[in-house]
Amino acid sequence: MISDAFKAPLKKSVELIDHEEEHIMSEAYYLAEKLHKKIPVIYSAANYEGVAIRFRQQINENSKMVCWHHVLPEMNHNELVGWTIPNKKLAVIFFRNEDDYDRTQARMNLTKQVVSKYTPYVFEVFSKGISQLEKTFYLIHFGDWVSWYLSEIRDIDATEVNVIDFLTGELAKV
Repeated sequence: MISDAFKAPLKKSVELIDHEEEHIMSEAYYLAEKLHKKIPVIYSAANYEGVAIRFRQQINENSKMVCWHHVLPEMNHNELVGWTIPNKKLAVIFFRNEDDYDRTQARMNLTKQVVSKYTPYVFEVFSKGISQLEKTFYLIHFGDWVSWYLSEIRDIDATEVNVIDFLTGELAKV
């Protein structure tokens, strides 16, 4: 019922991660140091929203930090208007791909110009790989390492979820 067509791209994704592991970890630690004591704001192309969500959730859960994400072009219709006041507590991370749609690339470049006026902490992370699957796994792996390093820098137990335990315990009483 299911084709084996996914096996080769998945294998290539694993090979890419293995080959890039040291680079990913080094760059992730660098970014984690820059995000420490900041509120991360994650932007990606719409077709990579799942990656942005994953990154946000990993920062929330592992690093115990509030952050948010949005996608382009939608972010340009609403959220961009909110960038009007300088805020050095915000740090923007663009998850990018060299082959994103041309207009999305232009939007990201212009959005980067706008937000750079309001925070000096703007970072771009470009995926590596050939297929969308490789690029997705690369960015997911990178984001996971950032969240882990943030937990270490903040001296936080990445596995602790007491607040969720509290919530589920209290909800069980309702």
